[in-house]
Amino acid sequence: FEFYINEKEKNQNSELQEYLFHVLFGKIYDDKSNIIEKGISLGINIDKPRRCFSVTFVGVAGKIPIGIQNTLIDFEHHIKHHFDNTNELFIYRDLSRLNVFLPVINNEYFFNKLNSLKSTFELNNNLSMRIGVDCKENSGEYLRVNLAKAQKSLAYAITENKDIVLYDDMTYGIFVSELNPSVKDEFILKIFAELDQEEIESWVNLLDVFYECEGSLAESASKLFVHKNTLQYQLKKLAVLTGRDPRNISNAGLYQTAIAFWKEKR
Repeated sequence: FEFYINEKEKNQNSELQEYLFHVLFGKIYDDKSNIIEKGISLGINIDKPRRCFSVTFVGVAGKIPIGIQNTLIDFEHHIKHHFDNTNELFIYRDLSRLNVFLPVINNEYFFNKLNSLKSTFELNNNLSMRIGVDCKENSGEYLRVNLAKAQKSLAYAITENKDIVLYDDMTYGIFVSELNPSVKDEFILKIFAELDQEEIESWVNLLDVFYECEGSLAESASKLFVHKNTLQYQLKKLAVLTGRDPRNISNAGLYQTAIAFWKEKR
């Protein structure tokens, strides 16, 4: 009997995932009413407004490790245990992410739930959680817009090594993930005057701290464990090498974009 129950749940979950795939990636515009009815028969009303967040887990090197599916499954169970009525949410799991759609009472409710889920999940010491969040609630076929924005935010969270990234808070991160890798490589080489990879890595590490400290020489020098005059000399040297002074506001955006592209390569 237990085997029968497990098989039934497995088949129901498979049917649900197939349905969600159709909602999020298939053509539903000409068949909206039937799609909604199908969802209700499966215990989901996609016409109810929801917010979306995408979540994954990264290892010590900031990369998604092989075999992450088990952790995703554990977190999916964790999410469901947080809700009395799991029909109020739905989850679409792909190879490396959970995409979670929560019903929204208000933004405070949404972010309280999100923070609670994150803080109460026990993680392996070698893993860190990364979350990308959409910008506003949607329903029906527009849920795919939320999914795209949440996944774009997640990609940026992984690149920038941030726990949570909100779509509304992104600037250049909105387009970073959509550029061809060869274009990014060309931009990096252009900004760093075609220095070799080892030199670029060194300058990226220095500038990343410098811009994180809002251009403060004293604070940057302290974090880099160098004298302020040494840092000043290094920044002047980079300006000579590239023709772009990293201390000038007009060049800061170029360097920060190149740094973001470089981090994606790691």
